[in-house]
Amino acid sequence: MKIFLVRHGQTEWNVKRVFRGRLDIPLNRTGIKQANAVAKKLASFQIKKIYSSPLKRALQTAEVIGKKLHLKLIPENDLIEFNYGKWQGMTVGEVQKKYSAIYAKWLKTPSKITIPGGETLSSARTRIALRLNKILSQYLDGDIVIVAHEIINKVILCTLLNFDDNIFWKIKQDTGAVTILEHDHGAATIVSLNDTCHLNQDTLGKI
Repeated sequence: MKIFLVRHGQTEWNVKRVFRGRLDIPLNRTGIKQANAVAKKLASFQIKKIYSSPLKRALQTAEVIGKKLHLKLIPENDLIEFNYGKWQGMTVGEVQKKYSAIYAKWLKTPSKITIPGGETLSSARTRIALRLNKILSQYLDGDIVIVAHEIINKVILCTLLNFDDNIFWKIKQDTGAVTILEHDHGAATIVSLNDTCHLNQDTLGKI
């Protein structure tokens, strides 16, 4: 089976570099165009199921894909974005100033810190691994789409590929990007990573 891992489209807080976390921010106009471009890209594949984070920006993206593919999306609470705690709603600059020591560690050894009021990468990985196992064991006949968030997508990749959490900064997940993995008997292989070719200006301008 193939797993199409999609990061939701752009929001205004992505543009302003504000920590979103579990705050429910909708797509902006560019994000809606990105969602349509993703849907058009995925229309040529034999996809049978669409799973999504329950947050609005992911649901909006998944709904556009589902409409194009004539599939009903399945919200999954365990795919919700990483809990940034007190950082949520703050810009990167504000966090760097107020939480400089923790933020520096977050960039170097993210698995070793707990964000004030938030969760750890290990707890996020635990909930995601459990949900992935259920999704992959329940549906083996066909390809699936998972629509989630930057950190969650990185954790999904680390989980499926048996990577250490501390390398996830080396994995890029842009808004509207599509990553494709092949999954066979518990083993995952990357086919393409962070594909954004469908988001070129000529394509978005026509949507």
